[in-house]
Amino acid sequence: MKGFSNREFEKLITELESLVGCRFQELGEQKSLFVLNFWSGEEGIRSWVLDLNPSQPLFLEMSEPQKARSPVKKTPITLFLKAHIEGRILNSVDWDPTNGRVFTLNFGEGFAMEFRLYTGGANWIAVTPDKKLSYRKPAELKKLEWKAADGSDRALSEIFNEFYKPQQKSGSEKVLDTERHRKKMERAIEKLESDIAEKKATDWNAVGQTHLEAGDMSGAAKAFQKSKDLKSKLERAEVRLLELRKELESGPSAPTGNKKPPKLKTGVRGRTKTLTTGHSLFVGKNAADNLKILRAASAWDYWLHLKDYPGAHGIIRRNKKEKLSQSVMREAAQALVLEHLKKKTIDLAGQKFDVLLTEVRYVRPIKGDKLGRVNYSNEMTLSVGFL
Repeated sequence: MKGFSNREFEKLITELESLVGCRFQELGEQKSLFVLNFWSGEEGIRSWVLDLNPSQPLFLEMSEPQKARSPVKKTPITLFLKAHIEGRILNSVDWDPTNGRVFTLNFGEGFAMEFRLYTGGANWIAVTPDKKLSYRKPAELKKLEWKAADGSDRALSEIFNEFYKPQQKSGSEKVLDTERHRKKMERAIEKLESDIAEKKATDWNAVGQTHLEAGDMSGAAKAFQKSKDLKSKLERAEVRLLELRKELESGPSAPTGNKKPPKLKTGVRGRTKTLTTGHSLFVGKNAADNLKILRAASAWDYWLHLKDYPGAHGIIRRNKKEKLSQSVMREAAQALVLEHLKKKTIDLAGQKFDVLLTEVRYVRPIKGDKLGRVNYSNEMTLSVGFL
């Protein structure tokens, strides 16, 4: 197989940016390849494989989490990384196109890992505030003109499959792998959408202009540089987002039509109600259950919550691209109200309640807040009453 093209390398940078906020948890080796495990509170272990083959260096996310076995050959750099960088949180991914296929994972306070993935100069450099250690003797970097459109345009998953070349699998294993890959793409799309929205939240050009008018030249320069850096990152992120959406739509999808949606396997203590159409409504019993059913649901399932009332969340399971009627949604909303208030229909006669409803893809747990609290968007409000 061949290594990265420039276009594919830009995709790699965008994918790496989704690791920001993750902990570099574990370093190991498998068959002369290095495995770097990052821990995400939302996704668990994300495993990346590093191949420092001088003629074809690669750094790719693996399709499944891998146990990072202790290095068979304890090289100075692996010992150094384990001692100084393992366990740190990734702060940023720094890439200067004029350096070519060279990027840095910055862990803050002067700790970083630099990766050089160009032919003939493949290297891995560990950096601390007072020392640098490299896998190979590093060559001097030369400035170049980056041509983004150069080369092939494969998906990163395609490059990984070419690189990894797993043995032929059974039909059931292929179905399972397809489902895992689909869920991984959905998570990647949600992460990209969130990152893009966050990057667009502040108009750094306007901030720079404000500093300029106040006579703060240093603050203005920093804000304008931030705007310039974000513009480049946003362009790559939006291109990557379009590609992921296209790949998700064109690939194998969940069953549609009259087939029954798969069950929600969560291990929660909440309740399940079967609606008149055969659809299932899952209701959490407590904050922990609410979080579990949310994480176990598919992006296209519907999330419900009783407006202005803390408590139970509900999930309506459905097939991908399946449209639910208003009557089904209202039936689910009424069931959620009854379950949440622990009352019968007759006890609520004449009362009305507002229930929020949106697709699961638009609901995200709030990091650092109380368990079960979420942010949501693209919601609709269903007003349901009881006779």
